[in-house]
Amino acid sequence: MDVIRTFHPIGQGAFYTERFVNNGDDVGIIVYDCGSDNKNTLTRSIPGCFPKGAEIDILFVSHFHADHINGIATLRNNYNIKKVVLPLVRPEDKAIIKIYNFVSKGERAYLEMHQIIDNPEGFFRSKDYSSELVFVRPTDESRGEFVRDNTLPIDKLRSEDVIDSYQGIIFHNWIYIPFNYKEDGRIKEFKAALEAEGIKIEDWDDSLFGDAEKVEKIKKAYKRLSGGLNGNSLMLYSGTLTPNKSSRSIGRFIYSGPYPFWTRSYVDNLCGCLYLGDANLNDPDMFKTIAHTLYPYTPTIGLIQIPHHGSIDNYNKGILDVNKDNQRYMLSYGTNNKHGHPAQYVTSDILSAGKYLALVNEDSRSIFVQMNTI
Repeated sequence: MDVIRTFHPIGQGAFYTERFVNNGDDVGIIVYDCGSDNKNTLTRSIPGCFPKGAEIDILFVSHFHADHINGIATLRNNYNIKKVVLPLVRPEDKAIIKIYNFVSKGERAYLEMHQIIDNPEGFFRSKDYSSELVFVRPTDESRGEFVRDNTLPIDKLRSEDVIDSYQGIIFHNWIYIPFNYKEDGRIKEFKAALEAEGIKIEDWDDSLFGDAEKVEKIKKAYKRLSGGLNGNSLMLYSGTLTPNKSSRSIGRFIYSGPYPFWTRSYVDNLCGCLYLGDANLNDPDMFKTIAHTLYPYTPTIGLIQIPHHGSIDNYNKGILDVNKDNQRYMLSYGTNNKHGHPAQYVTSDILSAGKYLALVNEDSRSIFVQMNTI
């Protein structure tokens, strides 16, 4: 069986997919995030991503920023999404995330993601859609680490289930391990900044977005925040169910130099991939969460997504040591983004360490594909 990972060229956002192919036939599809600030590019791409009539077995949602979720409606309208796995978010944290999205991305972005946060059941389950929703508890509310016998076949996941972080989900001979890391530090920082402006989260009502005076106070509080704010980050390990199983991984990317569509490739036997969304790698407990609690799968990691489009605020060079044998990294960004992503320090640090870095943007030639044979 082949598992084909594709990092789609949709600009400043995230849209990562895995297709399971057995003897030439598609037998499963997994998606991690679907959003972009280049929304027109994304929505044009979605209908041609999978074979006609395909179904998505699981959609994993890392967090609730518009550039990670604003394409989900188009995805839902083109394909049947069987199951959706989301981070479990406390009510007061939902309010903070909505406020943050409103001031950082604007009213349009807020409106696009509002229902997915407040009423995911209504968004994914109606007379036209029937996805089963599964929520992942934050790591501080779950058992402490991955345990081999703590796995569940995909068909045992039921709608409205709440599972622990590190609960392994088995699909064919593959395992997915989601973990919902809650970034308490920045949430508390933003909450304190709001309270300093006289805005209390427990009194918040979405109608207050129409209060110009309060919006200005929110923006003032936002400017005090160091770096971004994701609240909850659902990170995901993807790889072979048996860690020492013989496998072959081929990564291909299109070199966008003087000879367009010239394909370069590499081969190794590390099929594991770590999707990090917009996680803050400078959080003190982050590497303990990644490196130790995912063992024995960390030695199989052969590809890591650099979080938050290569932002310097979220980067920590410790990510280069999660698996000493891993040489491959990738990040998604928009060529005209206003944030300066990816930071030159980030790309320089990765390359100077002798690692390979795939940069995926809105140029169709930047597509990055990895085929894993098991």
